[in-house]
Amino acid sequence: FRRVLFRSDTCGTSEAITRALHDGALEPEALRLAIQRRERWAGWASSIGAPDTSLDDVMWVRQLSDRAVFMARGAPPRIGQAAEVVVVDEDAHGPWAHPMRGAFETTLRTLEVDAPTVAEPTAHTKVPVLIALYCDVMAWKGFDGPSPMALEAVSRAMAVAAAQQREAFVVLFGHPRHAVAIAGAARIICAWDGSSTMQAAAARAIARGLL
Repeated sequence: FRRVLFRSDTCGTSEAITRALHDGALEPEALRLAIQRRERWAGWASSIGAPDTSLDDVMWVRQLSDRAVFMARGAPPRIGQAAEVVVVDEDAHGPWAHPMRGAFETTLRTLEVDAPTVAEPTAHTKVPVLIALYCDVMAWKGFDGPSPMALEAVSRAMAVAAAQQREAFVVLFGHPRHAVAIAGAARIICAWDGSSTMQAAAARAIARGLL
């Protein structure tokens, strides 16, 4: 299943499905129904124009995204008026488009939180550290969740913060099931994905103490 979902080449996916049909691992009727569902929703999406976005739509999306952010581990942060942001983002280096970044930091600053982006926690300050870990589902990556390299970067940032006697929080822009892979992180905030909407929601939840 994972090989089909996360392959980076469509030819390989097609071959895997064909083999599954021949081997009896995949029922033809199940495949037919899956194709039918995809065609139905693809046709529905292409047959209607994008409606104008109303203020009610915007507020509904904002309220829903705010409610989706939650503490996956540990106590909520109390960051005050300043924090440092360490970004761990492998999704931005692939061949395909990815959600825009920067909304997390921009929203924090809009809410009057001084939140510079740094390569690692800097010395001579005691403000909390927010480690923004992006791990969206990207077919080109060939895997789900954060890679060992990303987890190592998170661990390194947490270790530097601990050595400086500073609080560190991982903001997980990915599915909450990936929290178990982040060993040693006492506090994890889950924001589900790296879209601008969820970046802004996470920033509001942190800045306003809504967690």
